Amino acid sequence: MLLLDADLRKYDERLHAEWELQHAQVCDELGPDATETAMAQAGRAILKRSEEQRTARTCTSSTPHTTGGNRSSNLSSVIG
Repeated sequence: MLLLDADLRKYDERLHAEWELQHAQVCDELGPDATETAMAQAGRAILKRSEEQRTARTCTSSTPHTTGGNRSSNLSSVIG
């Protein structure tokens, strides 16, 4: 699948915004005196949630794309 730069940039911006939100929420929950262990546990919990949601999420494109031959893949198989 051939993605245009604008599509990839939009996806990257959305992904970055989602992770910033997750990070801010966890930092608020843990507080400024969080231990390394608590931060590591919170990080693993975020990763686990994202892995569970990964199968439900797909990258959509509003622009046409081109595939070639009999081998085509979607973005989720490329990045995940």
